[in-house]
Amino acid sequence: MNRRALLAAAPAALVAVPASALCIIDPADTPVMRLFREWQVLNDYLNGEESDALPREAFEAELRRLYRMEIELFETPSQTMTDLAAKVISITVDSEREMMGPAVIPEFWAEIRALVA
Repeated sequence: MNRRALLAAAPAALVAVPASALCIIDPADTPVMRLFREWQVLNDYLNGEESDALPREAFEAELRRLYRMEIELFETPSQTMTDLAAKVISITVDSEREMMGPAVIPEFWAEIRALVA
């Protein structure tokens, strides 16, 4: 197939692709929001009934993975206030825990101040 044939076929190829396939990753998503969505899926799974069937070792391994995701989430700089809100949700686990103060997570509070200033 030559270049002209490829260019002529391109519009038809786009029509043949379902719209949902084009939206796998939202380009407007920030790195924080991508991490947050992954965290949320794992957190929901570990707090759901399905995780009851996991052997103890597997459950603990998933908890360690969740903790590593939380660290990565907090180490990723926020770009928007939505990023910041996602971090608050993850650190309070949907407000099940108290928010930690500046003495515990000073970098996070510095980030909050920088975004609000």
